[in-house]
Amino acid sequence: LASPPVWGVLGAHFGNNWGMFGLLTWMPSYLNKELGFDLRESASLTIVPTLFGILCAGLAGSLADKLRSDGWKLTDIRKVSQSVAHMVPAACLSLLGLSQITQTGPAPAIGLLILAVGASSFSYA
Repeated sequence: LASPPVWGVLGAHFGNNWGMFGLLTWMPSYLNKELGFDLRESASLTIVPTLFGILCAGLAGSLADKLRSDGWKLTDIRKVSQSVAHMVPAACLSLLGLSQITQTGPAPAIGLLILAVGASSFSYA
C-alpha cells in the first residue's frame, strides 16, 4: 500500500465501477422519464450498452496486446486505456445534459449511452 501506482489503480478501478454501477441503475429511469420509453419495453434496450461494452473490452485487450508487441511500454498502454475509459464516458454523459440532444429524438442519447459504456470497457485492457 506504500506504492503510488497501486493507489492509482485502486482509484481508477473505484471510479470506473462507481460510474458504471451508477449508470446501470440510472439508465432505466432516464429512458423512462427523459426519453419517454415504457420500462417494460425498454428492458431489452438497456442490455445493448452492456453488450457493446463486452465487445469493446475484447477490442481493448487486442489493441493493448498489439501496442505491446509494437514496443509500447506497459505503463503507457495502461495510461492511454484508463484515459479513454474515463474521458470518453465523461464527455458522453456531459453531452446528455444538453437539452438539444433529446430534441431530435432518443437515438442520439441512446448512442451516447452505448458509447459511454463501450469506452469504459477500455479500463480492462
